[in-house]
Amino acid sequence: CRTIEGNLSIQSDENTPIVNLQGLSQLATIGGNLVIILNDSLQSLSGLEGIRTIGNRLLISGNFALTSIEGLSGLETVEELGIVRNTILTSIAAFGNIQTLSGTLYIEGNPALESLDGLQNLESVGEDLFIISNENLLSLSALGNLKQVNGWLGIAANPNLTSLTGLSNLQVVNENLSINSNRFLNNLEGLENLH
Repeated sequence: CRTIEGNLSIQSDENTPIVNLQGLSQLATIGGNLVIILNDSLQSLSGLEGIRTIGNRLLISGNFALTSIEGLSGLETVEELGIVRNTILTSIAAFGNIQTLSGTLYIEGNPALESLDGLQNLESVGEDLFIISNENLLSLSALGNLKQVNGWLGIAANPNLTSLTGLSNLQVVNENLSINSNRFLNNLEGLENLH
C-alpha cells in the first residue's frame, strides 16, 4: 500500500505491543493524520522511511521507549507537527526536509531532548509554535531560519534554556509572544528583528 487516504493511528494495547513498523515500508502518502501514541515497546520509527507527505497532522506522543524518529527522515510535507511526552527521545533531526508548516508546531514534555536540530530549514509556522517543558533543552539555534509565526509563540518551562539567539531571523509573530518560567534564561537577545 503506497497511499492511505485517511488517518493512520499506531497505538499499542496491553496485550499486543507494537515493536516495529516494517510492515509500512511501502507507504508514501497519508491523506489525513499520522498519530503514533502510547507505544511502550516501540524504540524506533524504522519502516516509515518512504513517507513523504502527511496531509494534516503528525503527532508522536507518549512513546516511552522511543529513542529515534529517523524513520521519518523522508518527510517533506505536513501541516501540523506535535512531539509530546516521549521520555527518552533525544533527537528530532529527521525533520530536516520540512520548510513550512501551515498549522501548529508543538514540542512539549520531552525531557531528554537537548536541541531542536532537524528544524533548521523551517521558515514559517502557519499557526502557533509552542516549546514547553523540555527539561534538558539547551538551545533554539536550530530555528535560525524561522522568519514568521502566524499565531502564538510560547516558550515556557524549559529550565536549562539559556538563550533565544536561535530566533534572530524571526521577524513576525502575528499574535501573542509568551516567554516565561525558563529558569536560566535571563535576557531576550535574539528577538531584535521582530517588527
